[in-house]
Amino acid sequence: MKCVQVTTFLKNKDQFSLIDVRSSEEFSSFRIAGSVNVPLDQVEDEKEKIYSSSKKVLFLCLHGVRAEYACSLFKKNENISYLEGGLAALDEKGFSFQR
Repeated sequence: MKCVQVTTFLKNKDQFSLIDVRSSEEFSSFRIAGSVNVPLDQVEDEKEKIYSSSKKVLFLCLHGVRAEYACSLFKKNENISYLEGGLAALDEKGFSFQR
C-alpha cells in the first residue's frame, strides 16, 4: 500500500485520478475540483471502474483513514495510493477547495 505525501501531491496532482471516499454529504460540502465521489461502502462494487483509469488512482478522505482502507482493497497495485493526512493536511497547507 502506497501513501502520497501532501507536498508530492501538490507538485503532481494532474497525474492522479482522484477518488474521494467520503460520504456524499461530506463531498458536497467541499472537495478537490475534478475529484469523483465513490463513498467507501461502494468502493468494492466500483473496482472495475476505478481500475479502468489511465492515471494513477489516489484515494482521498478527511484524515486519510478511510482512504487508506480503500487502498488496501486493491492489494499491492502500484497505481493505487492514498493521500497521507487526507484533505485536512491539504487544508493546513492552504489548498483551495471547491465548495
